[in-house]
Amino acid sequence: MAQKKALLLTTGFMSLEQPLVNELERLGWSVTIIKDCLLEGDPKLRSTPLRNFAKRLIRLPKHITWQRRAEQYWEEIFPTLGKHYNLFICLNAFTVSPTLLSKIKERTDRCVLYVWDSSAIWDFSEIARHFDAAYTFDLNDAGRHSSLSLLPNYYVAPESSDTPEEKYPAIMLGYNRDRRIDFIHALAGQFSRYGIKDFNFKLLPHPLPPLPQRIFKDYSLSKRLNNGQLEEFTLKKPVEPEQYMEMMEQSAIIVDDVMPRQSGLTPRFIWGLARNKKIITTNAYALQYNFVAPENVLIVNRKKPVITEEFLSAPAAVNPQALESLEIRNWLRILTGDQPLPSFTEK
Repeated sequence: MAQKKALLLTTGFMSLEQPLVNELERLGWSVTIIKDCLLEGDPKLRSTPLRNFAKRLIRLPKHITWQRRAEQYWEEIFPTLGKHYNLFICLNAFTVSPTLLSKIKERTDRCVLYVWDSSAIWDFSEIARHFDAAYTFDLNDAGRHSSLSLLPNYYVAPESSDTPEEKYPAIMLGYNRDRRIDFIHALAGQFSRYGIKDFNFKLLPHPLPPLPQRIFKDYSLSKRLNNGQLEEFTLKKPVEPEQYMEMMEQSAIIVDDVMPRQSGLTPRFIWGLARNKKIITTNAYALQYNFVAPENVLIVNRKKPVITEEFLSAPAAVNPQALESLEIRNWLRILTGDQPLPSFTEK
């Protein structure tokens, strides 16, 4: 039997594609990776309607020439590809146009899109119509766009069934985006109220937004973080996925902060559930998924987070069996079309 071949297009975001490659290879697939990129003037990039209009007006030449620049990018890639693939997996679709996808379909049995972004930021709903199947991690986007079906992020099961020694009462690592330092600073105060120390809240400094966006908002904590004045919250360099996973397994609670309006669950949320961790999240939609045990999740206000003693003291509950659909092998079988897509919201 001939070895199955997969073509994977990715920008390499957070190395989330690597476990997919590893699992496909374990299943006997040969995987070819294509590096995607972001081109200035991409019409799929979204923000507020007024800002969209301004961007399109100011950068009109870039928007007009985006299609041609995307084609030029692929002109160098196509000659390096094989004549036939069983599967094309596209993780987001930054440089993919309908014309390009039709060329890929000529040498591919099944073309699948998976969207790791909210359409409030990157709107792939139009290009999604041209794929054989298209999935999004975002609950609202799946309801809003008929071209996208809901498929939350995958998880990789722990290698060992042994429970690691608990080192941290809570963990949060990431970039200081959207004034995240304000959130974890307030959260740290909540933990301290209950006499809980040794929580691991660390953020990488992030550039401050342009001055016009700062005029009516207080970015004092972000400035102090960038200036090295908040040592207890400062992350010196990015943490490798393996190290983060180890720290997650040593923590009782995973802190999950999402972008405003995001209804999709982050990888840290899904991976935390798979490790039977309790989760504090700013995602207001977290309890709408049928694989989440409500006892394990505390939804907090990002500006004024409040932790309850009941949540801290209660043991983690067993999550519903529906979570197993997101184990990476089952997740991939949905992408390959070998397993039907279950509902993740019907309880």
